[in-house]
Amino acid sequence: MQELQQSANCPGFCGRNVLKLNDSLEQPIYSDCGACDWGARVSNKYACAPCDSELYPYDYLYLTFNAVATCLVHCFFVHYYAVNTESQHSLRTMLGHLSCFLESSCAFLASIFLLPPFGSPSLYGCYKESLREWYPMFYNPFYMHVKKLRCTYEIVYPLYSLPFIFFGLNLFFLMIFRSIYCIYASRSMLYSSKPYYAALWTLPVISVIHGSLAGLIYYSFPYISLLTSLALIATFMAFQGRIPMLEMLKKFQEPSSTVILSALTAFFGFAIFSICVFYKMKTLTAAIIATASMPLPVAFYIVTIGITRPGLEGYYGDK
Repeated sequence: MQELQQSANCPGFCGRNVLKLNDSLEQPIYSDCGACDWGARVSNKYACAPCDSELYPYDYLYLTFNAVATCLVHCFFVHYYAVNTESQHSLRTMLGHLSCFLESSCAFLASIFLLPPFGSPSLYGCYKESLREWYPMFYNPFYMHVKKLRCTYEIVYPLYSLPFIFFGLNLFFLMIFRSIYCIYASRSMLYSSKPYYAALWTLPVISVIHGSLAGLIYYSFPYISLLTSLALIATFMAFQGRIPMLEMLKKFQEPSSTVILSALTAFFGFAIFSICVFYKMKTLTAAIIATASMPLPVAFYIVTIGITRPGLEGYYGDK
């Protein structure tokens, strides 16, 4: 019997789906080895079992990263194209950033509520063991070294499909919120529609990146977030000019500068929190470390700005 069971095992990521229940034997009838249905993965190399395990905190952070990265890209275009049309710190530009935030937030929440259990912020998923599970198309096995079995399906459900749902919903909410923003901003002759069109073509690009590099990003997004947040904070601080410490602090009292810097600082804290969770720290400990680390990049920049060019202390005003 054990040899028969062993011979019935499916190779690779293949599994057997339940076709129907056999009433006479009170046992299910399984299909041949193949791809499991969406929302299931092979268990014990035989039958496909529904993914009913709760996602880990790191999985939620990965999904959040997709939403945050998309929002930051859209905010970048709003800020960038404001250079040629109006002040980057005007109310109109800040409303553009608010529109980007609402688009990503609504799309992220809606995408989570649409997956089982429906209407709940908690998601069910499959267990994950290695990077190869993100790319099953490269591991389709050969039966008896002759026939290739097509067993490509979402083994890491829902971490691969949910971001695509998010990107589609983001496009939907973009057309709603950004259209409302455009109606308000178009009252000025200085209004530019370039951020709107830039967001439209960046969503397909981000989708292609996710489709091809999702597995690599899953294991490296905390470090990507860390490096990106530090680069953005340094760039934003550098554009404020070479001014003394006290003047720099006064400049950040402007509402627009405070909002932008707070968002970048929060992104840095998100990166630190993700790294801590990646290394299996407790959530509370990771939150404390991330909160304590958030002001460090800005504080370091402000304290050291006066010593970046020794011997030229009287030239703080140059850009």
